[in-house]
Amino acid sequence: MAHTLGPTAIYAIFVLVVITALMLAGIDGSVLELGGWAVAMHLWFLAVYLMVVALTPIAVAAHRRWGLAVPATLAACVVLVDSLGISTGILRFGS
Repeated sequence: MAHTLGPTAIYAIFVLVVITALMLAGIDGSVLELGGWAVAMHLWFLAVYLMVVALTPIAVAAHRRWGLAVPATLAACVVLVDSLGISTGILRFGS
């Protein structure tokens, strides 16, 4: 994880410095908001990556104990959550 978080911290500090300089230069807030959104798009995967890395020992232990029942249960949960989300309108696909 340190191999990922170190460069990410440097990137985040650089972005904060640039945004601060742009704010001091009088750049409109909506432009900075769009820039913040663009930076977030570069970093969206980090939360998922950190969660997967943190849960790997639990997943390996579960797989050793219950075998293929683990991915089958996870797949069933995905189908259930997506079905509920789509049927209630919480999840929408397309425009």
